[in-house]
Amino acid sequence: MASVSKKESDLHKFLDNLYIKNKAKIISWLDEIKKPDNQKDGKIPGLLSNSKIQIITATENGSYNMILQWIKNNADKFAYYDFEGIPNSSFISTADILNGDEAGAASGPARSIMVVKTFKTYQDVERWIKDPEIHPIKGTPMSAMSNEYYNIYEKAYEIIKKNFLGATLNNDYTFTHNLFPKNHILFGDVDLVYYTCVKNYYPHLYHKVYHDRQNMLAICEYRR
Repeated sequence: MASVSKKESDLHKFLDNLYIKNKAKIISWLDEIKKPDNQKDGKIPGLLSNSKIQIITATENGSYNMILQWIKNNADKFAYYDFEGIPNSSFISTADILNGDEAGAASGPARSIMVVKTFKTYQDVERWIKDPEIHPIKGTPMSAMSNEYYNIYEKAYEIIKKNFLGATLNNDYTFTHNLFPKNHILFGDVDLVYYTCVKNYYPHLYHKVYHDRQNMLAICEYRR
């Protein structure tokens, strides 16, 4: 195994602490460098400063390559992150991160990859909410009127309820309903998909979600 320079060691310690204190900053940075507009002239926004950093460098001690190496070393922390679109450095490809390969640059041109996406976490739900008529796992179009869309919506609802402590019965409408997409709503603000999910999840308590929306509840009950 290649020795680690002091520069890389110090950077990795900094990233360890950053992950503990503010993982969201790292995820946000990864999301930003995926965008083609943020990869112009072979440079991307820096994670550690406001200065841009080179994607391709002559040595493994380039800042971007060292960050990718840290991510590769901590791949388990990013098990559900979609790396598609993340640029490859001179020495590490995103395929290496996912596969845990030691091939690096010796393996030839960086490979394009097909990321196996999941739908299990709050982050997965956030990704789907940004583009709700694309299947979050298969990446295929799905109509907001389809059973497939409903199944994904219901699964997303369950994920939020089980994994996000801020989502409670009392704030379900103002929090969860406001968070979720509205592509399927045809008339006004009557949301039958949301209503069905609430009723299935809270079979004996769902009326409480509509405690100050009795007219809406009556319409939903009638139309279902």
